[in-house]
Amino acid sequence: MSAVKTYEIRLLPGHRASPEIYSSSHMDDHAAIRRAIALAKPGQVIEVWCGARCIYAGLPSEVVVH
Repeated sequence: MSAVKTYEIRLLPGHRASPEIYSSSHMDDHAAIRRAIALAKPGQVIEVWCGARCIYAGLPSEVVVH
């Protein structure tokens, strides 16, 4: 059985505005990235962190979801 991990999702709006930051729990990195994609607005850069490790940074359109 896999343990649930805690992730931080940052939605970066640009133009020096403060990011929206969410905390969520997921079974794996892929699920956390999919959640970040669902939260992002068009053109918004996302970052997904698991502890001190950034597991994804970029635009949602750059993610290949299998």
